[in-house]
Amino acid sequence: MILPVLVFLVNCEFRYHYRPFKPGESFLLKLYVSPEIPNWQNAFQLRLPEGLKLTAPPLRIQENKAGKQICEIDYRIKVLEKGRHKLEIILPLSLIHI
Repeated sequence: MILPVLVFLVNCEFRYHYRPFKPGESFLLKLYVSPEIPNWQNAFQLRLPEGLKLTAPPLRIQENKAGKQICEIDYRIKVLEKGRHKLEIILPLSLIHI
């Protein structure tokens, strides 16, 4: 009984394990933002290198869960070229490299 389950889990590991994105694939970049940042909806700017493309405008989500306010910004990004790419998130007073 355990052998079929083990074979299934090993197959899942190979299929869904972390791997680089291939050209043509899309992914979501999610930023969780403190609600105390003034004008958090427009406070961040994303700079993409050649080889990556923003395929949709940023989605800004604000909700209350169990009395706690959660702010999220989602970017849908498409990979155009194979390789290592460096994203830049620009804040009003600093720059973050990913």
